[in-house]
Amino acid sequence: MNILSAIGTDVIRSHLNSLIENDRAPHAILFSGKEGRGIFLEAFYYTLRLLCSTPENGRPCLRCKNCKRLNHWIYPDLHLTVPTYESNQITKNILSEWRIFIEGNDYFNINSWANHLGTTSKPNITKKQCDDILQTYNLKSYEGGKKIFFIWGTELLEKEGNRLLKIIEEPTDDTYFIFIAYNKNQILPTILSRLQQIDIPPASDTEIMDYCSQRELGDSNEIKEAVNLGDGSISEVINILTSKEHLFSEYLLSGLRTAYQGNGLEMMKWVENIQKLNTGQFIQFLQYQLHFFREAIAGHNQRNYIKRLLRSEQKAANWLFNNVRFLEVFRLVEQIDHYIGSMNQNANKKILATNLILDYKKLIKRS
Repeated sequence: MNILSAIGTDVIRSHLNSLIENDRAPHAILFSGKEGRGIFLEAFYYTLRLLCSTPENGRPCLRCKNCKRLNHWIYPDLHLTVPTYESNQITKNILSEWRIFIEGNDYFNINSWANHLGTTSKPNITKKQCDDILQTYNLKSYEGGKKIFFIWGTELLEKEGNRLLKIIEEPTDDTYFIFIAYNKNQILPTILSRLQQIDIPPASDTEIMDYCSQRELGDSNEIKEAVNLGDGSISEVINILTSKEHLFSEYLLSGLRTAYQGNGLEMMKWVENIQKLNTGQFIQFLQYQLHFFREAIAGHNQRNYIKRLLRSEQKAANWLFNNVRFLEVFRLVEQIDHYIGSMNQNANKKILATNLILDYKKLIKRS
């Protein structure tokens, strides 16, 4: 992981440097922002800055023993907690997988972590994980200096986070808690109120395009289209450019085509294919559909509106509003929003996928 690959975060880093240099570094801090914007990179920068033994111009040197060990996630006083997918699993048991996953990976999300582990289970930070944090907290620092607790996916703590309240509010000297969240509204208020909050703003489209151009991830037209689709998510832009396809787009368009044809067997084949997505991917697919239909609606209603859609999607959006009633699209958007809520409550993917293809069929009633 390379902190130098961050985009548009100079102001944030200057602020973090100032806090440390003026001995005002918070002992409990939250880095938050929309998934895919490099929130993790900024939290890791703060960790490096706290532990670097020879900072240069107020920044981590990246060459000292501490920086090198941190970059390989082998520093003994850095205690990592990441989402796991089994109730009895703790981060220490999968650190080797984490080191493989993080190597050379600067922009990622919880779903890509699940894909790396090959799981379709729901991510969680369990009671067992919290108990492990408490046990580790009571141990002395291995090297006699700062001790860092680095927790990725704070919103997944849910009620178990209450176990950590006391040590967050009154940590021992030289103990720091660094939290990362993509939706801080889901964090327990009792936890959130005890954290200094750093909100990471999105990079500009120009900055993301420059980043992709420098790494030769595509030609100028491909990069521009990917940035339009990515909507501020650097990881999504990279994913679009490196895969050279947008799987969610194909899933949606094939679903609409299948529903239009009305072949029951083909519709069930589509359902079987979609339900193979893991829970995070399925939720992302539903969220993607909200993006598609909302962009289609905006393009239909607003003159000269430039839809943030792939070329194939723009054709589908234009066809859609020539063949369906406007109100029906609104109803489908509401239904998909409901499905997202259901998935967050552990709904059955196959049932929802079946409902979805039937919703498509209702939307596209053949005359």
